[in-house]
Amino acid sequence: MIETSSIVVLDFDNTITHEHTHGCAKQNQITEDYITLNTKQDFPKFIDMLASQKIPFYIATYGDDSFKQTHDETAGYTLIKTYINRLLGLNSPHFTFPDLTDGEPMTRGNVIASFSLDQKQYHLDYIMKWEQLSEVDLHRILLIDDDVENIEHWLNKGCRITHDTCLESAIFANSETVFSELLTHLE
Repeated sequence: MIETSSIVVLDFDNTITHEHTHGCAKQNQITEDYITLNTKQDFPKFIDMLASQKIPFYIATYGDDSFKQTHDETAGYTLIKTYINRLLGLNSPHFTFPDLTDGEPMTRGNVIASFSLDQKQYHLDYIMKWEQLSEVDLHRILLIDDDVENIEHWLNKGCRITHDTCLESAIFANSETVFSELLTHLE
């Protein structure tokens, strides 16, 4: 399933997390305890394993900075960075965040937060640009997402999915043991 030539793309809500954040969190939803309880088992171990095997990986989410509505909320890149810092340590070298100008990334990062509403085509284009992939290379990308429409779109573009059907792949991504099971394909 995961080969050394793979590029792994993870959805955030309901794939990394148990509960959907809707791209935004109140202060009581970004405590260390809350984040730990809201993250699926073995996510940090899975990321460490990908990094140790030099397999590129991305987080692709719709929840961008525009989801923040009040001063006491955290959204978009800041929300994901808060999760990463709590789970993998402050300023983890495994994740980089792009510098943004008018909401557009000007530098490379492996976290993509954009409310593009296009089955994450924006995210796929971003990955293709930074990984220097053409359409014939898309088979290298393995999408792990709980949304059937996103999965179907990426599959039709030539990307790989975790199971035979889009529905099975979505159910797998939404499962508690997604990262534990994926680790068996890396060890």
